[in-house]
Amino acid sequence: MSLGTDTLADKIGLWVTLVGEKRALEAELRPVQDQLNKLEVELLDDFAEAGIQSVNAHGMTVYLNREFSAKLKEGVNKQDAIAAFERAGLHDCFNLAWQTMKGIVREYQERDEPLPAEVAAVVDVADYYRLRSRKA
Repeated sequence: MSLGTDTLADKIGLWVTLVGEKRALEAELRPVQDQLNKLEVELLDDFAEAGIQSVNAHGMTVYLNREFSAKLKEGVNKQDAIAAFERAGLHDCFNLAWQTMKGIVREYQERDEPLPAEVAAVVDVADYYRLRSRKA
């Protein structure tokens, strides 16, 4: 169906059809994702126990990917956090969006530097691993 020449009704009909197909496929995929989630937990333990970072199998590389989360500590409101970032000399954080806060934490981690004490007092940082795969 060409979107440039179709009527509004045709486009809406196509939209509704595609949304229905998408929902059906997502429902079909849900049990597969549930199995992957359970298996990932087991494999993370297996990788840690074996001391391995990656494995090549069946034309894929399955590997550990280090990720982290950064969020405000329990009971810390946004205004107090902004004040703490400003005291640490991070004045470009006037609105402290989640992505900005995570980006700042990532920069310190990449430089292998501790967070400023003012920031560490208001932010919880947690490292975790996820299993990823790519074509070998």
